[in-house]
Amino acid sequence: MSVWAGPILSDPPDTLERGFERRPEMMTRDLTAVDDVELIEELSLLTTQTARMRSRMADIMSELDRRRAS
Repeated sequence: MSVWAGPILSDPPDTLERGFERRPEMMTRDLTAVDDVELIEELSLLTTQTARMRSRMADIMSELDRRRAS
């Protein structure tokens, strides 16, 4: 199973969000006006994004450690 690990640092800045679904309408809406299903979906999405970012950070730190050891 292949998981998209995120952009590489040399990618153009406008592509850094590629692969991470963004829902700006959820960020600007009053949360009291959103039903439970939408809130749960948004929380699930954010949890997935957080896991991907943590994984990517770990990959970057490992690569930096490998380069320092060389």
